[in-house]
Amino acid sequence: MQNRKLKIQRVSNPHAAVKYQILFIPPEQANRIGAVHRLLNNKPVLIVSDTPGLAKRGSIINFVNLNNRLRFEVNPGIAQSAGLSISSRLLKLAIVAP
Repeated sequence: MQNRKLKIQRVSNPHAAVKYQILFIPPEQANRIGAVHRLLNNKPVLIVSDTPGLAKRGSIINFVNLNNRLRFEVNPGIAQSAGLSISSRLLKLAIVAP
C-alpha cells in the first residue's frame, strides 16, 4: 500500500457504507447483512466478517476458527456481483463458500 492512507471508522448507519472500499460486519451486526446488500446494490465494496455462516449469506470474506486455526471463507459469486475479482492464488488458500 504505497503512500496510501488507511482510515478506520465505525459506521452505525448502513447508508454510510457506500462510500467505503472495505466494510467489516461484526458478529453483533450480522443480522443486517441483507440490508447492507440492498444498500450497496452491487457497488465494489469488499464485505468482510467473522461470523459463522456469513459467507453463505452475503460476506465476501469471512474469517472462521477451524480446528483451532484461523481460516477464511470466500464467496466468489458475491464478489463478482460487486464487481470485485478474487485472485486464484487467494482462492487456493480459502474455503470457497457456495
